[in-house]
Amino acid sequence: MELIPLKRIAQLRYGDALSAELRSPGEVPVYGSGGVSGSHHVGNTDAPAIVVGRKGSYGTVHWAQRGAFVIDTAYAIDGRTSTVDLRWLYYVLQMVNLKGSSQDVGVPGLSRETAHGVLVPTPPSVEEQRRIAHFLDIECSRVNRAVEARQRAIHLNGERFSSLIEWQLVGPAATSTRLKFLLARPLEYGAAEAAQHQERNWPRYIRTTDVAPDGNLRDETFVSLPPEIARRYMLADGDLLFTRSGATVGKTFLYKADWGPAAFAGYLIRARFRKDLVLPEYVAFFCQSATYWQQIQLESVSATIQNFNAERYGNLRVPYVPVEQQSRLVANLSAAEKITRSIQTLARQQVSLLNERRKALITAAVTGQIDVTTARGVDV
Repeated sequence: MELIPLKRIAQLRYGDALSAELRSPGEVPVYGSGGVSGSHHVGNTDAPAIVVGRKGSYGTVHWAQRGAFVIDTAYAIDGRTSTVDLRWLYYVLQMVNLKGSSQDVGVPGLSRETAHGVLVPTPPSVEEQRRIAHFLDIECSRVNRAVEARQRAIHLNGERFSSLIEWQLVGPAATSTRLKFLLARPLEYGAAEAAQHQERNWPRYIRTTDVAPDGNLRDETFVSLPPEIARRYMLADGDLLFTRSGATVGKTFLYKADWGPAAFAGYLIRARFRKDLVLPEYVAFFCQSATYWQQIQLESVSATIQNFNAERYGNLRVPYVPVEQQSRLVANLSAAEKITRSIQTLARQQVSLLNERRKALITAAVTGQIDVTTARGVDV
């Protein structure tokens, strides 16, 4: 299979600046590197169009069937800037590695020069391009439906567990108290230090992005903090961390000593509890309930969701029962959580395998490894 630079068949055009204040809601979707981010009354591409992430989520590929207004965090390709079937090219761009290595210091980005130099398969005839695109539309749709089914299972199991927490913790509680009255010491902010070390012998530096969906720490995001800096921010078993800034405000993480020495970052707030009054696991379970999230949302109306401070967390109300009853509730919920996490982990593994299957299908079809005229209903 002969390869040629992308620039031989398509040119990436820069998007245009369009702040939220200047948008006039309409029928045209506004696309950035992360996908659709609103609408506008006019577009800046023909229909259909391909959108490629330039900044932030760089290298991502989106299909805009009705055309789009592409903002300046992305590139656009349409019929004016390509000599091939756009739907075929859309699949080609998903096959190649547009991410590569970021060319920018600071905000990750994809330079147009780098993208234009990416090698892609030499296009077959237009008729064959359309056959390949049609085949992939059908087969990828089947894979996508399977992925969506697993994602629904993940969501529904999470909802069921949240409802169980609500019923077990909030329902039976005769009283509630403010979080700050359960603390052994005032809520504390983490270290305002750059995440630039990976010394395994130093304390781990925990950030919000380090916490996986199953509540464990991601090994691939490991960074550390020099011991002399980390000392003030060292975590103890049962410390509960709250996210205070960004889109994940309200997210919590219960630290366990068997994860090894660790300190916490500045976008997190630490709660250390009086264990004669409350079990940390009890509060951690409550922070997964609908009642907890309703309080976060209500407080965020009068605050800024990008900055939920220690005072606001301290004033959140927690249902309260005696420690002996807390212990029984924690045992029941821990057993249910184990089952829920097991189901969700299996579903996530299946999603990962299906995504790999989709990529393999695209590669095989685009590179001619399978005959798309006969390979209908490929097993997924």
